[in-house]
Amino acid sequence: MRVVISGATGFIGNAIGAAHDRRGDYATGIATRSGVLGPMLLDGLNIRDSRAVDACIGQAKPDLVYHCAAISTLSKTSDLTAIEDMILTNVVGTLNMLMACRKHGVRAFVFVSSDKQYGSTVWLPASDEAAATFENGGVYELSKAWGDQLSRLFAGISADMSVRVARLVNVYGPRDLKWSRIVPGTIKRCIEGIPAQITAGSAGASVREYIYIDDAVKALLALGDHAIIGGPSAGFTQDPSGLLVPVAYNIGTPHRHSAGDLIRIIREAVTLVLGVETPEPEMVIAPVGSFEPRNQTTSTHRLSEVLGEWEPRTVESALPETIDWYAAALHNG
Repeated sequence: MRVVISGATGFIGNAIGAAHDRRGDYATGIATRSGVLGPMLLDGLNIRDSRAVDACIGQAKPDLVYHCAAISTLSKTSDLTAIEDMILTNVVGTLNMLMACRKHGVRAFVFVSSDKQYGSTVWLPASDEAAATFENGGVYELSKAWGDQLSRLFAGISADMSVRVARLVNVYGPRDLKWSRIVPGTIKRCIEGIPAQITAGSAGASVREYIYIDDAVKALLALGDHAIIGGPSAGFTQDPSGLLVPVAYNIGTPHRHSAGDLIRIIREAVTLVLGVETPEPEMVIAPVGSFEPRNQTTSTHRLSEVLGEWEPRTVESALPETIDWYAAALHNG
């Protein structure tokens, strides 16, 4: 099978590529640079460039596309240029990918979305069957909601392309080098003997779900298989009138933690694995104007229909190998 993965140099995209390589599939990566990444050849382009995206998909001729590419953080919430970049990449880039895939006869398209697209949803756990999803949130949350909705629109108007939307909770594990995220950032600080940071107020107290990268990839590949095997009509009714088709699946976990609880678990695991004591965490103030959702929990019963019994690993069980990887990576510079 031929696979294309946008955002292939990112944490999740890279892991998807490696998993398909183990299956014996041929994967092409879309990234901002050309070259080779493990088993993947990289096609360097900006997904905001519709012609470049069209040429890439037309040449690669994939059976299946995973769209992971996105800007996930704003340097400043009041920076209009950064806001424009995020919306153009996350929304227009997604439209470009969908248009090219439909034009070139791609059989299946998986949009790697986020539970953040629910925004500040009142009713928890968030249901992937709900017709209305986004209530209120920041720029990133809004941009993911738009990409999510575009994908569900194409699910209804594309007779031959099978679309699935994967709403991932917080993913962690080896090889994530985005230190602003709580798991890698806290592990790095603990190894370096620097106090971990807990954001004061609701941001630090709010409960989140955390899923290990191997479990996330297992679910994503299952959705890709579901889309390829089942096709556009796998339990879904097409709607060429433009209504959004419910092809979204929460990829969540029953293992939920506040920031303070997660940092405690990480500190204890670092001490157990590496035999070092870690300093007490410090409380920091969130940047002015930054949006932080309240508690975020998801319902995953629809995913269980695809995967069967869904038992993702606990944070406690997955942290030792994660910490080992970061200890080696940081030691080797």
